[in-house]
Amino acid sequence: MDASKQLVDLLTWAAGRGDASIVPSRPPVTRQAVIEALSAHRLTVRFAGRLTASGLSHDFGDVVASLAGVNQRILERAELDIQTVVQLQSLGEQDRPPILLKGFTPHCLTGGAAPHHRSGDIDLLPPDTEAFKELARTQGYRTFERHIAFHEAGYLVRGDAADRDSRTLLDVHTGFPVFAPAGVVTAQRASGGRVDVDAEGRARPAMWLMIEYDDVAEEWGWVQTRFGRVAALKPEMATLIACSHMHKNIHNRAWRYPLANLPLGELADTLQVAGAVAEPGKLQALAERFHVVDAVVFAAHAADRLLGEVPAGLAWARERTLRHTRTLWADRHHPLVVERARPLEPFDNLLVREQGIQEYVRELGALEVQAPAGIDKAPAYELDDVQHPAFTHRRSLHAVGASLQVSHEDATILFHVTPHQAGNAPTHVFFNFGVPVYEVTLWPDGRLTTKDCTQGVDISDGPRAELVPRADGRCTIAVRFTAADLGVAPHPAFPSPGCALVLGVRQGVPGRDLNAATVAALDVATV
Repeated sequence: MDASKQLVDLLTWAAGRGDASIVPSRPPVTRQAVIEALSAHRLTVRFAGRLTASGLSHDFGDVVASLAGVNQRILERAELDIQTVVQLQSLGEQDRPPILLKGFTPHCLTGGAAPHHRSGDIDLLPPDTEAFKELARTQGYRTFERHIAFHEAGYLVRGDAADRDSRTLLDVHTGFPVFAPAGVVTAQRASGGRVDVDAEGRARPAMWLMIEYDDVAEEWGWVQTRFGRVAALKPEMATLIACSHMHKNIHNRAWRYPLANLPLGELADTLQVAGAVAEPGKLQALAERFHVVDAVVFAAHAADRLLGEVPAGLAWARERTLRHTRTLWADRHHPLVVERARPLEPFDNLLVREQGIQEYVRELGALEVQAPAGIDKAPAYELDDVQHPAFTHRRSLHAVGASLQVSHEDATILFHVTPHQAGNAPTHVFFNFGVPVYEVTLWPDGRLTTKDCTQGVDISDGPRAELVPRADGRCTIAVRFTAADLGVAPHPAFPSPGCALVLGVRQGVPGRDLNAATVAALDVATV
C-alpha cells in the first residue's frame, strides 16, 4: 500500500470510519505531513479523541504530543466564540436574533458529540445587517477591511486585528449562497470539438439563490450551552447549509489545494448533525425548495464512499444518482459547469491529491499547444475554433473569441492572448494551473490587474502582465510566468517540458447582466 493510500486511510479513520479499536498503521510520511493533513481536514481533535477512546497502544505518540497544544487552543477559541455569540444574541430582539451559521453549530446540535475544530471567524445571519453592525460597535467591534463577497454585509473585529489567534472576527451575512448551477452541459469529452454550454443564455447564475433570514425564520431554535443559550439552525436546515457549503467549495476550489478539497472533519460534522434530523422528509423538502438536492446527494455519496456510513436523514439522498459535475470557471454569474458520465477524479483525490492538473486537462480533451523559443516563432491557435476541444458559454448571445500564442524565453513561459473584440466591459483571462490560479483583467480604461484566485486578492508581485498593441488596432494581453509564479521549484530546464492548464477568456454580454466565455484545457509542450 502506498503512502498516499495509507494517509487517506488514517484520515478517514480519524473522521469516524471503521472500528475505533483498530488503529491504522502509521503512513510512511513525516510527522509534520501527518499533522498538516489532519489540520487541513479539521481532524486534530477527532483524531486525538479517537485514539484515546481506542484504549490501545499506537505509534502516533509524537503526533499526539504535537497536537496537544493545538487542540487546547482550538478548545479555548471555540469556548470564547460561544461566549461571544451568546453575548451578541442577547442584545437585540429575542424572537429575531442573529442566527449562527456553520462554525460550532454541530457541537451545539449534538450535545457536544461533534468536537470543535479551528475556525477563523464567526458567521452570523442577522435580520437587519446594518442594525446589527451598529449594535456590535457598541460592544467594541469595528470595521475590518477584507474582501466582501456578494452574500456578506462586511466584517467586524474586536481586539488586535493583526493577531489571528486573539482577535474576534465576525462575518456578517446577508444570506447564505446556494450553488445550484442550471447551465450544465453533458459531455464525456470535449475532444470532438467545441462544446456549447447554456448557448442561449437561459440558465440562471450558478448562485442565483440565497437563503435569507426570513427563509429560516421557522428553522432555528435556542440551544442551551454551559455559557448560555445559542440561536442555531435546526438539524434539517443546518444539514442543508453544510451540504451546500461543501458542494460549493468542491466546485469553486477546482484544483487549488493539495489537501482538503473535501475536509473530512466538515463531512463528519455534517453526518452527526444529519443523525439528529427527526424528519428526513422535511430535509428532502427543504433541499428541493432551495434547489440543493445535488448538494445533499453529493454529501450522502461522499459519506458512504469515504466514511462507510449514511445516517437515516440522508438515506433518501444516497438512493439518488450522483451527478458528476465540474466547474470550469466559477463565480456568481458564470455557471460554466460540465457534467460527465464518470467523475473527473475519484473521491480519494479530494482528500490527498495525486491526480493533478495534467490528468485533468487530458480528461477534458486537451488542446495540444506548441511553445517554441521566442513569440515570433509561436503558432497561433483560435480558442473558439470548432475543430479544437473547447467549451464556449452563451455563445449565441456573445461569441467570445481569442487567439493564443505560447512561447518560452529567459526561464519564463509567455502567453499572448488576443481577444477578438473588446468593448466597454472588462475582459478577464483565466489561468488555472491547478495551484496556483490567476485571473488577469483588461479594464476599459486600458488598465491591467492580476488576481491570485487562491487568495482572492489582487496582487502586484506575481506574473507580469502587459498590453502589446497590434497593427490591426487590437491589443494582446501578454502574461509572463516564472517557476515561482507557477508554484514549482526552479530548475535549470524550466519551463521544459511545458505545463498543463485551463485557460479562459470571459466578457460581459452587451446589454445583459450576464457573462460569456470560451474556456479550453491546454497541454503546452516547449519545443
